[in-house]
Amino acid sequence: MSQRVYYLDGMRGLLILSIVLIHTLQVYNPDRTWLIYSDTGISWAPYLIELLMLFTLPSFFMMSGYLAAMSIGKQGAAYFLESRLKRIVVPIISAAVILNSLQTYLLVKNGWMHFALLVYLKEGKWISHLWFLIDLAVFFSMIYIAVKYFSRYLQRFDHVLQKYIVRTNIYLVLTMIAGLTVVFLALFSLFAPYLNNPILNIRSLAFYLPFFLFGILMYRYRSLYEKMLGLSLFSLILVTFFSYSSALYFAGYEGKAYRFLYYFFDTVAHLFASVLCFVLFYRFMNRPTQWMRILSDASYTIYLFHHLFVIAIGLLFIKFGIDGYLALPLLFLSAAGLSLLVHRRLISQIPWLAFLFNGKKRVEQKERRDA
Repeated sequence: MSQRVYYLDGMRGLLILSIVLIHTLQVYNPDRTWLIYSDTGISWAPYLIELLMLFTLPSFFMMSGYLAAMSIGKQGAAYFLESRLKRIVVPIISAAVILNSLQTYLLVKNGWMHFALLVYLKEGKWISHLWFLIDLAVFFSMIYIAVKYFSRYLQRFDHVLQKYIVRTNIYLVLTMIAGLTVVFLALFSLFAPYLNNPILNIRSLAFYLPFFLFGILMYRYRSLYEKMLGLSLFSLILVTFFSYSSALYFAGYEGKAYRFLYYFFDTVAHLFASVLCFVLFYRFMNRPTQWMRILSDASYTIYLFHHLFVIAIGLLFIKFGIDGYLALPLLFLSAAGLSLLVHRRLISQIPWLAFLFNGKKRVEQKERRDA
């Protein structure tokens, strides 16, 4: 487990492109729920967005939990927290002040947003797509506190899990994780009036925490990891489809019992779709390739910069009335391509930019070859 996990490179890179595609599709979503939208909507855009949302973000949180556990195992909790928070907090500040300010300026100038500084700051509108990094910062801090101050209790809990996870059917483990998510969501509903605030989206934290924790379990327990990667693709697709269909069915009914069933099956669908994502990449892309490494190295920059490019170029396409079916691929390719170019030509070459937007100094070419 200490060797480089090659399939995670391709997975990270393609999942980042999925996020770019989601935001691109939002511009042409006929529901018109995003920051900007075109009059030339695409009828199937909401369905593709829903499909991508089913696995993209949950998979990212699972991967983050896995890599966090790997980092703690190699370097210790203190170094892990220091390095991870530096890599998250610095880019959050830089992106919020520079990129999101430019984004807000474009939205206000083109009449898509009303700006009032106090409201902008107080209601957390400066966060935009950076909520993902804020959630990760919270999860990393929670891990550090757990390892630093509750290690004795964790060791006891670890022995119990070690004993029973080996014996427990993987489908039952995944179902229990889904149930844990529903419990967290229920607690959120109970305490939402007291906990929710513009900076921390408590519901988001409640939903994605079990995915992050499952990623930790994947690294910590080899048998669980191997069982997951050995699951049948057909069974994963079948369970995902059945669970998602059930969630859609129960979503049409009122009442607490139906809401519980909706949240449960919706979570099961997200979880099994994410596991399917891991299994697919493990079986078909678990080898070192140059393009996967390039995308993986640039993934952080692409995440930070693509949002600004989607809005800037999307506003141009909307202004000139370019048809959605033509504009969609052009917008996706230009936003992803420009973000990749920024990383290759600027972020990876200029140390102070690497620090501002990746939280680390430039990686030397020799280190890249040896990694």
